Amino acid sequence: MINRYSYVFRLIVILLLVFSLAACSSKRFANKALKYDEAGMFHEAAALYLRSLTSNPSNMDARMGLMRTGSLVFEEKLDNFTNYHHNSQHKETVYAFQDLEKYYNSVAAVGVKLEFPEQYKIYYDESKQEYLAYLYREGMKALNLEAFATAESLLAEVLLLDPSYKDSKEHWVTAKYEPIYRNGLGYFENNLFRKAYYSFDQILQANGPYKDAVDYKERSLKAATITIGVLPFYTSSNRERTVANELKAKTINQIQELKSPFYKLINDPVIANMPQLEQAREPLAALQWIQKAGADLTVQTVLYARLLRYNTHTSPLRRVETPAYLKKVTEVTNESGQKETKTEYIKTTYSEFSRQSSASLTVEFSLMNLKTGEILVTDVITLNDADEIAYAEFKGNYKELIPGQWEKIDKELPGDRVYDSTSHISEIQKKFTASKELRSGQQTATQLLENAAQNIAVKIENYNPEN
Repeated sequence: MINRYSYVFRLIVILLLVFSLAACSSKRFANKALKYDEAGMFHEAAALYLRSLTSNPSNMDARMGLMRTGSLVFEEKLDNFTNYHHNSQHKETVYAFQDLEKYYNSVAAVGVKLEFPEQYKIYYDESKQEYLAYLYREGMKALNLEAFATAESLLAEVLLLDPSYKDSKEHWVTAKYEPIYRNGLGYFENNLFRKAYYSFDQILQANGPYKDAVDYKERSLKAATITIGVLPFYTSSNRERTVANELKAKTINQIQELKSPFYKLINDPVIANMPQLEQAREPLAALQWIQKAGADLTVQTVLYARLLRYNTHTSPLRRVETPAYLKKVTEVTNESGQKETKTEYIKTTYSEFSRQSSASLTVEFSLMNLKTGEILVTDVITLNDADEIAYAEFKGNYKELIPGQWEKIDKELPGDRVYDSTSHISEIQKKFTASKELRSGQQTATQLLENAAQNIAVKIENYNPEN
């Protein structure tokens, strides 16, 4: 119950503070507004009175000031609006009225009502219809002349003022998307199927169906798609055959996850039913098997790779006994009977452990067009990574250890050293809190295989026959 009352009290204090700050802010704005008001600068005064009331709606001085100066600002805006209408400046009339409404609403939001005669709304409607008719007429002229950008701009303004005006929406769609559609057709006719696909997709994503964009998008995608059959990944060593198979599986997975719609993996029956392909040691030998068999693969391209190098290493855990000191501080009574502290450094040792791991691989891959023999993508990927740990252990309290060096644990020698400084102590204590977890060479290699597979997939994705 006490905590609840305490919370409520704090909340009340915070609210009072907020109201107090708002009141101060409101007063400050009102004082500045008064100076502008006295100088006849009613625009500036009205803006500050409005800010003052926004901070504190109860500020009567600001309210009275806004009623006076706000009326002057509003009357000036009304005069401008009226002049535009009488002079048949319909565009200016429309936007002057919108400015009037905006100002009227902003002042009304703080409780100050201004007089807004209905007659002015009639004037607005008259000018609005005239201006809409002009915009629509000019927009249709531009559309007929295939000046699409101009037509789109004019019809967009029509829709902004009246979303249901005649058939403006339909013609705006034509003005907006016909140029993109025609670009798509041009790309399609020039065999630039990826660009065509994206043109039609842009229309469909933004607008939905437009003419036969759906059909052209599907045809473009079909023509742009590269079908890939994956040959075995080869290695010169039988010991690494499992690793090569793992790299192949990871590469297939990475290609399947590509965001690009233009690559499709196919489990080609010819590749799947040729056991000789698994026995070959080189990708080129596998391709020769396919050619000799007169095989007609259903895929456009084949991906093949060779693992040139694969190494992993994890060293044994190395342990070294390191000299140090235990610091003991005691209180003793000297010969004169006074108490004093005595510091003693006792020789000891602690164990330092270290271990290293590493992995490396090199893989060569190519994506080849089967019909032309052209190498579309090829590269050699080399990856290396390593890890190491170094930590210490001590049977006692390691925080009492002082770094140092000595030769004999039971004998004091001139070369003995004690490093009792903050920096040295900090360094030795870090060893006892260091990580003891080591990524093994095999774990590191597994990640390298994943990285290599991702690199292969990305390089294939980046291939664009239209560039």
